[in-house]
Amino acid sequence: MILTTTKCGHCMHPEFTLEADDLAVPATHLQDMAKTIESMVAQGAVFKPGETFQVGWMITEVQPYDKSHLTLVEPDMKSFPIKWVPGITHALRQKMIQVFMLDSVSLRDEMEIPRILQSLLVCTRYTSSSFFMNRSENTNETDSGWFVGCLEEGHNHNDPANLRCVSLYEAYLHQHGIEGFVTFPVGSMIVCEPGEGVTIFKDGQKRTIQEGSLLEAWLRQRSK
Repeated sequence: MILTTTKCGHCMHPEFTLEADDLAVPATHLQDMAKTIESMVAQGAVFKPGETFQVGWMITEVQPYDKSHLTLVEPDMKSFPIKWVPGITHALRQKMIQVFMLDSVSLRDEMEIPRILQSLLVCTRYTSSSFFMNRSENTNETDSGWFVGCLEEGHNHNDPANLRCVSLYEAYLHQHGIEGFVTFPVGSMIVCEPGEGVTIFKDGQKRTIQEGSLLEAWLRQRSK
């Protein structure tokens, strides 16, 4: 799916040609992204090649599309350091999933979007299939506030030798399970255990997973 803006030229600004996989992202999400860019340009924003542009938690980059159009490219979500690839499929898909996950436990209004290059603390076994995530107040602008750790008994998360500081992007590459939960607010804890499913707490209170929600459907599918 390819979509080109039509109003940026009114402000003497190059139009954007945006790309996304229509099998992964509904067309309305790409249309909304185009409208957002048009609105920003109308308000005076000027985009230049090489600049970054945040879409949800994802960082994208402005690049030339052709001689008269700009476009957005995104990380391939496989390579470290980042390898840029055409389109914004990952960015739009992940933004959609994160909203649906928040809706699953009625927390959309409390969404707190980090940036994929912000840091988090992980234990050295966080790539395990059983893991938990806990979000506290961030300590500075580069910190997301997230901790991701294993659920293995005896693995001391208070021992600095068992901890590492990495970017959210690097953490995602090794633990895809964090994808849907990174926009949960401060005070959230998510516990993921194969065979047990997902349990979500906010400020110490267990959240009810709504019937018919994305998370409920996902858990039902996994239990079959």
